[in-house]
Amino acid sequence: MSVNGSFSFRLPASTQSARLTFAYSAQRNAPAPSVTATLQLTIPASLSLKIAPHTTRRGGRIVFSGTLKGTPLPPGGKQLVLEARTLHGQWRQFQVLSTAKGGVYRATYRFRLPGPIDYKFRVVSQQEADFPYGEGASNVVLVHER
Repeated sequence: MSVNGSFSFRLPASTQSARLTFAYSAQRNAPAPSVTATLQLTIPASLSLKIAPHTTRRGGRIVFSGTLKGTPLPPGGKQLVLEARTLHGQWRQFQVLSTAKGGVYRATYRFRLPGPIDYKFRVVSQQEADFPYGEGASNVVLVHER
């Protein structure tokens, strides 16, 4: 602690979302702290996304795969949401899936409308009471439909 009362500390990289309580006692051996403060720490979920292939056509299929990091996972897996958008459009949910053991997930999608058009895809982990991380989104992957 510094002379002006400020302090800092580091949390491990594996830290989950948590409520932290800080307490300060003005006198040594005081029966109760002089001041307390609580901080809600929300750590976003960490996800990776891979898509193959990156170019397809009407009737073509792409495969989504990746990993949700962090434990513990809910029994039966953590629900994730696949989202897509055109280059400047809004994100739209189009599929809900669950992770398997180790946070791994896999899904497929078949294109039904003709191109050419470019799409951006991502996967989102929404905040849930039984998963100790906040909402998080994966990297964005571009797919071209011919």
